[in-house]
Amino acid sequence: MTLLLDDMAARRDAAAAGPDGWHEAWERSVALLSPTWRRGMPDGASWYWDNIVRVDGCAALAMAYYLIARGAGRPVDSVAITEVIALIHGPGLTWRDIPGRWEDAMRSLGHDPEDAADPVSACWQELRIDNTPPPDAPDHVHMDTTRRWGPQFLEGLNLVLRRDLGIAFV
Repeated sequence: MTLLLDDMAARRDAAAAGPDGWHEAWERSVALLSPTWRRGMPDGASWYWDNIVRVDGCAALAMAYYLIARGAGRPVDSVAITEVIALIHGPGLTWRDIPGRWEDAMRSLGHDPEDAADPVSACWQELRIDNTPPPDAPDHVHMDTTRRWGPQFLEGLNLVLRRDLGIAFV
């Protein structure tokens, strides 16, 4: 199993081949999340039960930083966490509306969300996978609290934004 911090670092390093701001967004995301997750691990542990959700959260945070900074022509480190939150929460906004908003932002920056050769779009293709079970799934599926639910980027981003994790967003 790939370790949480190793997976985040590998994705950060791969982002160096991306467009301006992409690697910086990953750098910031990993720098913010790594210390907290390293500190919070039980002695001798190198992973959490929800590693993949945490990695998706790191990727979604990097994507949010990139979309906001590049869209506004600002440096990544100028993006406030309140701006990230505004990408996923707002009056009249439902979780079903959010992927389209992110794809519109990507297109405005010249990215085709379907282009697997584009590092930003390739990341998005993973993050937009919707894990919601079909309405006709058996009851036990809908009641399973360990099941991933909804788009991976929303699930991951909501996890990393939780205040009880003690992440010091600056």
